[in-house]
Amino acid sequence: MTFPEPSFRELIGDAVHYAASKLFEPSVIHAAPINTIGCFLLQHLMQREFRPVAGSIGVVAGGTPFGLEADLAKIEAHEYYVWIEARHEDGRIEVVDFASRYWRAWAKGVGVLWIGASPPDVVWAWKDEVAADLARYETEPEITERVRYTVSAAVEQRSPEGPVQAWEDAINDAIHFVASSERGLAFLAEAGLAEPVDEAEPG
Repeated sequence: MTFPEPSFRELIGDAVHYAASKLFEPSVIHAAPINTIGCFLLQHLMQREFRPVAGSIGVVAGGTPFGLEADLAKIEAHEYYVWIEARHEDGRIEVVDFASRYWRAWAKGVGVLWIGASPPDVVWAWKDEVAADLARYETEPEITERVRYTVSAAVEQRSPEGPVQAWEDAINDAIHFVASSERGLAFLAEAGLAEPVDEAEPG
């Protein structure tokens, strides 16, 4: 199994950012909704299971490590970070994080000087191969289960005041963003999610 080429990973990341920007001003404090939208988008685009995961993150890429330690006692205060994972048949775990582009602003917000290269627009790698000088993701199983239950319950209940309609609108906005580029439209056609466009013969 190979991941989508880097340019397409970046395109999906840009699509998630565009869609999230129509709902709120994206930042790392919105990692949960950003990666929830991204999770549903990936399931639609890639036609396989991706699931939200919650826990701690340690960011190293900026030069001075910082991050967020998950705290089960403070789950109501959202003391945890959310990213996306997909478990493959061989047991390896694919990790995707669409909130990484906001790490530099996060560092500034917590008083940490970011002296490294700009953070990636999206982290997309095997979990056991995420660079040690990039970030550390540590799953907190109980918080993860609560996050997944909350997402599933929201989808099942679909209350007018709930987030599901906003998620669906964001996913549609992201798909339209992807389809607005030639390479994105080609990917959607290859995945069977769009009809290929044939160039009309001249004359």
